[in-house]
Amino acid sequence: MTQVRLVLSDDPKANDRPRPITVLGVDPGFAKLALVVVEFTPTSTRCRERRFVESSPSSGNDLARLDALALAMLTVRATHCPDVIAYEDQAGVFAGGVNQNAASRRLLEVTGMVRMMAIRDCKPCFAVQASAVKMAATGKARASKSEVKAAIRNLFRWPSCNEHECDAAAVALAGLQLFLTQLKAKAAR
Repeated sequence: MTQVRLVLSDDPKANDRPRPITVLGVDPGFAKLALVVVEFTPTSTRCRERRFVESSPSSGNDLARLDALALAMLTVRATHCPDVIAYEDQAGVFAGGVNQNAASRRLLEVTGMVRMMAIRDCKPCFAVQASAVKMAATGKARASKSEVKAAIRNLFRWPSCNEHECDAAAVALAGLQLFLTQLKAKAAR
């Protein structure tokens, strides 16, 4: 089996220290978007930032709403330079087709922005299924929203948060698991 070793410095001792992995977890939504940046080391997990963006349909300007969402994503990306980006895959939303409603199209626009950000930065990007998100947060694939929220609040010691922020944090946990699985598979080749 091949070992994966990331060389970050000319100092050999510096390379022996584990490098934190930073994951941007996204709970995508056109009306409500949550972004959570989580930093993982072998000994700790900490939230570096959580951001919730709510855009109102009353403005009637979808382009302005998308612009506000893009600005939030780009600001978080520029501030934290995540190693991995993960977003919750929305079951039941499919690309194209005559039965697709406006909300589904808008959701696809938001997830497309997330994917484009990852592509521009050459970062791994994972669309995480809801069951994997629940499993990462609680250890149960069929956990309820309240169980996910309680697990995330406990992990990060958040006194309060909304369900979208909790989902984004759980997406980051699941994204890390997928990333590490991918690294192990590459190392085994």
